[in-house]
Amino acid sequence: MKPRILRVLNRFNIGGPTHNAVYLTKFLSEEFETRLIGGVPSKGEASSFHWAKKHGLQAEMVPWIVREISPVKDLQAIWNLRNVIKTFKPQIIHTHASKAGLAARLAYLSQKSQKSILVHTFHGNVFSGYFNPLMNKFVLNTERFLARHTDAIIAISNLQKRELVENFQIAPKSKVFVIRLGFPLKDTEPDEQKAKLILQNKYGILPAQKLIAFVGRLAPVKQPELFIKVVAPLIKQERRFKAIIVGDGPRNYVEKLKEMGREMGVSVGYTANSDVYILGYVDEVMPLYPAFDVVVLTSRNEGTPVTLIEAQAMKVPIVATDVGAVRETVCPVLKDLVVNQDAESIRKAILKAMQLKNNPVMEEARQFVISHFDVAELVRKTKELYDELLSRKWQDA
Repeated sequence: MKPRILRVLNRFNIGGPTHNAVYLTKFLSEEFETRLIGGVPSKGEASSFHWAKKHGLQAEMVPWIVREISPVKDLQAIWNLRNVIKTFKPQIIHTHASKAGLAARLAYLSQKSQKSILVHTFHGNVFSGYFNPLMNKFVLNTERFLARHTDAIIAISNLQKRELVENFQIAPKSKVFVIRLGFPLKDTEPDEQKAKLILQNKYGILPAQKLIAFVGRLAPVKQPELFIKVVAPLIKQERRFKAIIVGDGPRNYVEKLKEMGREMGVSVGYTANSDVYILGYVDEVMPLYPAFDVVVLTSRNEGTPVTLIEAQAMKVPIVATDVGAVRETVCPVLKDLVVNQDAESIRKAILKAMQLKNNPVMEEARQFVISHFDVAELVRKTKELYDELLSRKWQDA
């Protein structure tokens, strides 16, 4: 009989955690029987639940795991997960991101019979900039308590491991393992002509236009306001320049971005004649990347940014703010394009990056992300960790 894994995900939204959970569930299916459960996307977020279905997984999206703090739903999540654990009887409970980690681990620890192995992946952290000092202290102490009862903690970058071990003292070094995100990047081949044709036929974007792209959800942490502030002068100076936003967000937030654009003399909207053209959520974004002249990340906080991995895999120059594990994600030949969070630095980097389109260094960037973020490595390292933990458990039994 295969060992059973209960895999619990914060929510099925577009991003690294869903990729991680889906690929692990799919590619470990021969060795493990996995039950994948995730919460609903937050308001204004696109759902990624179809990714699980596309890969043939028997996943469950439940309304009682939510990102926001909700005492009623959080207690409901703990209670429901207790029942799932009792009936499914997993050998391993692997949680992804904060809310899933809190609810599932508390659900397990609240039971008398505790025979499962607990694994938790930090895809980011909420230890700074999210709560007031009192709440922040409570969150830290809660995570430290949960970590003491967790068999293994996975960090998705070396920087994140240092933060968890040294800065926030969540767990000792021996308990934290670095396993990067992984994607089937070898299967992708850039096709600029095809990408331009898709953008022209589907979105009305002319092939001659120089495209400055922002790929991600429209949320304050991603700082799309900074993106608009950066590109507005460039668009006004050079009419061939066009900014593209691949992603969406809450209507009231988009309205604020439109107003900001008007104040800066550029139009922001969902039509092809907008200076900053919001395409909205795009299911298959990878084929579009080769048409972009540069991809810009303006986040104020990041774990491992999937956008930068995808862009480099498609040989598109990038510009990114120097936050989180961005420097670990970017090929060393592009390190000068990782800059401070000010508009002028980002603007200068964009002009520099655009000169690298079709430059041989972008093939080096592609090979860098393939070697560092391949799905096979993610699966191999995770399986090794599972096998080690199961072996240790059997020895102690």
